[in-house]
Amino acid sequence: QLLAQSRLVTLTGPGGIGKTRLSIEVGNAVCAQYPDGVWFLDLTGVDSSEALAPMIDAALAVPDQTTRAADVRLVEFLAHKTMLLIFDNCEHLLEASSSLVRQILCEAKDVRILATSRASLDIPGEHTFDLGTLAIPESAAAIPSGAPAALAALEQCPSVALFVQRARGVDPGFTLSEHTADAVVQVCQRLDGLPLALELAASRLRCIGVGDLAERLGQQLFFLQDGPRSAPDRQRTLENVVKWSYDLSAPKARTLWNRLSVFPEHFDLEAAEEICGFEPLAPEDVFALLDTLVSHSIVRAERGGLRVRFHQLTSIKLYGQRHLSPSESDQLRARHGQFYARRAVTMAANWYGATQAAQLDAARQNHSNIAAALEAAYDTAQAPNHTAEFIAALRYHWVAGGFLSDGRFWAERFLALDSVTGRARAELLWVTSWIALIQGDHQRGAQLAAECAEIAHTLDDARLRAQSSTWQALHHIFTGELDKALFLYDIALVAFHDAGDLSAVLTAGFQHAMALELNGDHQAALTACTEHIALAKRAGERWNRAHYHWIAGMAQLCLADLEAAREQVQLSLEIQQDFQDGLVSALTVEVQAWIEAEAGNHARARELIAAAEDIWSAQGTRIDAFGPHMTQRAANARRQCGLHNRRAGRAAPPREKRTKRDAIEFALRCVHRDPHETTFPGADVLADSPLTRREREVAALVGTGLTNRQVAEELVISPRTVEGHVEN
Repeated sequence: QLLAQSRLVTLTGPGGIGKTRLSIEVGNAVCAQYPDGVWFLDLTGVDSSEALAPMIDAALAVPDQTTRAADVRLVEFLAHKTMLLIFDNCEHLLEASSSLVRQILCEAKDVRILATSRASLDIPGEHTFDLGTLAIPESAAAIPSGAPAALAALEQCPSVALFVQRARGVDPGFTLSEHTADAVVQVCQRLDGLPLALELAASRLRCIGVGDLAERLGQQLFFLQDGPRSAPDRQRTLENVVKWSYDLSAPKARTLWNRLSVFPEHFDLEAAEEICGFEPLAPEDVFALLDTLVSHSIVRAERGGLRVRFHQLTSIKLYGQRHLSPSESDQLRARHGQFYARRAVTMAANWYGATQAAQLDAARQNHSNIAAALEAAYDTAQAPNHTAEFIAALRYHWVAGGFLSDGRFWAERFLALDSVTGRARAELLWVTSWIALIQGDHQRGAQLAAECAEIAHTLDDARLRAQSSTWQALHHIFTGELDKALFLYDIALVAFHDAGDLSAVLTAGFQHAMALELNGDHQAALTACTEHIALAKRAGERWNRAHYHWIAGMAQLCLADLEAAREQVQLSLEIQQDFQDGLVSALTVEVQAWIEAEAGNHARARELIAAAEDIWSAQGTRIDAFGPHMTQRAANARRQCGLHNRRAGRAAPPREKRTKRDAIEFALRCVHRDPHETTFPGADVLADSPLTRREREVAALVGTGLTNRQVAEELVISPRTVEGHVEN
């Protein structure tokens, strides 16, 4: 299609991606359209610019009976031809290839050129087609025994399909089964779906099992040798493929290539500049060098949102890693850890405000960098108190970002070190207590909060005392001792107000409101929610606000105002469209199910319970962790719906589960359905109008001439939510 639109199309991508193979397939497909033929010109063996035109003249049998230059003879020969020329592997002769192609296109009007290169030719009118790696599966661990449909779906994944096909060429008896699926997925993941690497890996099955192959790839990628004898030398091994690009790079570009290997997966420009910009590179050098590496397919750029993110294929990263000296590697790891620790501290310090969702999203995107930084800090055992502060500063990433288990692992690992002491230990203690309590490990949560209280007393630190009181109070909620919880929240809230810590005020405040509500003081809980929602709105704070709307929904349900309860649920879920916080999303959808169960809409309530359980199952916790009062209410709703034999938070019978995002969207659609409807024919069927109530509100405001941002301000929702409604 691109060849029909442009006379020059360049296939770009890293070595081994399949550019040559695709160009040949395209040539075969379109050869009938070119009376003078499709000519494949392999430039690999051309070792100088001066040799380029003579090589092509020879390949095309251009008459050589004059003293004119080779490029002049070539252009005259092509002037009246209708032909497709495939220039394969231009990257080592970019300037010469670009110049010659420009001449041909100017003088030979019926000639089209399909080029393959690791970088574009940079000619006006050129269309570039960047080849990506083959799609890789996420996991095969969940495939049960005797699940042919799941295995068949897995084999449809392009990287798996290629590997299995090539494996059967080596071992005709090779099959994708529940026994081999996990190893095959690991191979595809570790090779990034790179076609050449997958083919080389499959050839290893002559003398090794697929399980051993996956294990060895995790240790040494470059044992993939001995490709097809028909392949050029540079494609006989994976290492040669990468070396070809490395040798073509300038010295400073190689230095950055090497240093970028410190990132386990993705990174952004700021991280590359600050971490990799030291002698012989300056931070201001990094942007231009990174741009060069992207243009030469050494680094992949992913565009989406406001920032571009980058990553290297595993083979490219490991090759660069091998060229780092031990001292340079140590310096990179130290700078990497310091950078992400600074980001974590900044996130915690700036949490109270309008940038929460963006900060949370950035932390999620950098989770692999966070894990690598913590692993390096533990291995070196340097500055353990500093790392403890790093882990504590990531509290919203662990709790709201959906990484409870990871946060607990790292926190407990460093708390076990005698060298983590003083204020840093106390900060880590209360954060770990928070995580443990939410996970349902109530006894450990209480122990951690108590130790934090001891250190706070020793240091005579009022803020730390307030934090220990907050999490001791939450422990009392979760063990059903609501009077004790309310007493401690009163103390903590006064201390947080006195310290001006409004973020802590809002977090302790919603827990206090929850204690009031569960204790039967529904009106007082509503009053507390209203006051704190107003406080949050003034700062543009939304994460805590979602919790208050969830609690207000419970209170309105208990006060029998079901419509008001639905409104509070809707407000909480709309915030979660941006935050994707699994805990508050699951709790809110639970309450929504309780509302519909109370209204007698049992079919709808069952669907909402299933949606809530889908979210719970991905969080590493369940509603039982939130104490006997919440557990009892969940059980009551399930009894009302006829789900007598399933405990709240337990996995539903086998079915296709919703993702967290889908569950939130489904629950929001339910809010807008007829509240008196007692049957629920399907999640995607809307009653009466194709637009939801909120969509009608948005449409009306847009109709008055307001922008999306103004509509968001008017309805107190995010601009992203408005954009979604407008699109619908």
